Amino acid sequence: MSSLNWYSGLMAKGKRSIKQYLKAVQLVVEVLEARAPYSTCNPELSKIVGNKKRVIVLNKSDLADDKVTASWQKVLSREGQACLVCSSKNRSGINELLQFLQSYGKEVKSSSFPSLMVVGVPNVGKSTLVNQLLGKKSAATGAKAGITKGPQWIKVPYGWYILDTPGLLPLKIKKKENIYCLATLGSLKEELIDAETLASWLIDRLSAQGVEFYFWQKKYNLPQEPRTREEVIELIGLRRGFLEKGSEVNRNKTSALIIRDFRVGKIGSFTLEYPV
Repeated sequence: MSSLNWYSGLMAKGKRSIKQYLKAVQLVVEVLEARAPYSTCNPELSKIVGNKKRVIVLNKSDLADDKVTASWQKVLSREGQACLVCSSKNRSGINELLQFLQSYGKEVKSSSFPSLMVVGVPNVGKSTLVNQLLGKKSAATGAKAGITKGPQWIKVPYGWYILDTPGLLPLKIKKKENIYCLATLGSLKEELIDAETLASWLIDRLSAQGVEFYFWQKKYNLPQEPRTREEVIELIGLRRGFLEKGSEVNRNKTSALIIRDFRVGKIGSFTLEYPV
């Protein structure tokens, strides 16, 4: 697959905004998706942040494989920065992050107030994480890429002010695996990749991790066990009644369902990327 280019004017503006406000913060919180920490790590953000103090948050851990997440945490911690595991949906790990802020806030030398910036690619749960730190809904959240439109300063416990920034993707992503991971997690706009292509990739990805076709039969209550990834989509479509004229399965609609179900954890807790 040739490299795709989805870099919009909004992302260019977001990048400039991060550079502009970076001098005003003492800490950068980079949020990665626990199911794909490598693909959701934007190397351009690392270049922008430079030597600024940084903490990595593996978010949405409730949707990932716990053992693999623990391995990722060890790997990322060995690289010389703090790495915390959180689920901003059920508040798992939020207290640990607050404790980190309390501890580090005592070290910060600021003429006014300690402040931090939350960065990451779209749809990794940045705004939901901020809302959990705040204890109520403030930053806009959603299930699609690009919900946060502009910088938002928000006061949270222990005297910190947080700047929640729009999701920022790299200018170009050349590896197919990274593109498909990001698309599966909702970090790319849905129209960029055909739904059936993406669902087929996801089924193959899970099969490579030992997920047998019987799993799909049980999960979607199918009348029989599929034998191929094509049959997985076909049988789920039949079961859900996603039919077109002529009683043919609407494979695009069925594929979109599979992707959505994986995205929100209905299929189960799986990790798409393993640490090397």
